[in-house]
Amino acid sequence: MVEKKLLTKKVRGKKVYWSKKIKGQVHYFGPDYEQALQAYFDKKSLIENGPSIVTGDSISLGDLFNYFLTDATDRYHQGSLSHRTLKDYEEVMDLIASKMDTRTPLLDLRTFDFQTMRNQLVVGKNGKKISPQSQNRRLGYARTIFRFASVDNQFVDSPLPCSRAFKKVPAKEVRKHRSQKPQRFLTAAEIRQIIDDAPVDFKAIYLLAINGGWNNSDLRALMVSDLESIEDGVIRYCREKTGIERSTPLWPETLAAVKEWLKIRPVSVTRHAFVECSPMPDGCSDGNSRVSKVFFCPQWLLF
Repeated sequence: MVEKKLLTKKVRGKKVYWSKKIKGQVHYFGPDYEQALQAYFDKKSLIENGPSIVTGDSISLGDLFNYFLTDATDRYHQGSLSHRTLKDYEEVMDLIASKMDTRTPLLDLRTFDFQTMRNQLVVGKNGKKISPQSQNRRLGYARTIFRFASVDNQFVDSPLPCSRAFKKVPAKEVRKHRSQKPQRFLTAAEIRQIIDDAPVDFKAIYLLAINGGWNNSDLRALMVSDLESIEDGVIRYCREKTGIERSTPLWPETLAAVKEWLKIRPVSVTRHAFVECSPMPDGCSDGNSRVSKVFFCPQWLLF
């Protein structure tokens, strides 16, 4: 008879961790089963009784990640945190956990430990440094996570020594990096060609992006209900990022493209207007930034 294990295997990123659901939240205890089991017994009472009894002497790096992820997940379900930001937090924690022992007590972390974390956060999967803008995004998330321990919940009495390690890339370096990238332009004729060759759903997406100056997040957040009330030629909706209401008068061709898409849009469980769309045109990779990737495909670049 196979012995039933107390902990459950779960994949995070590319690694397998042993985990346990406690009070509705999954907690991770490490990749080695025996060590994870010991960590589970050590932390079980702390987790079940909540973070109010946790002190800097007992809370580990892994505990902080679990508490922060619980808080972030709650904010996501309440609508105050986007799904993308939640995934970005998870990515940053996974990157740090890949280099650090998550059983390390927070009070044992030193400046060089945070520098090790920074070195891991500023490189991509290919081992090369990512862009300064992407570095700043990850470092900002890391600052938020560790601020959660020292300021928001007082797990430790004083701020952790991470401010220097997680300092933003200087604006000068960001500007220099941008200036080294080639300029990318499209002629009006090429834009019209892209729109003419696009399937019905992407034709509506492209025209909305150009007509309203909308970014990828704006288009992903559009609901079917936002498009169903445009008989007067004006689309009105609240921006996901700011909550500010926007009104965009639509060009006749934009209005026609949107109506055509609504006629043939497949029935779906989601009420997002463009969640289930056609595949990307040849030469372009799929992903969240669909509009940007189409308009900056190699065959459309002008230098």
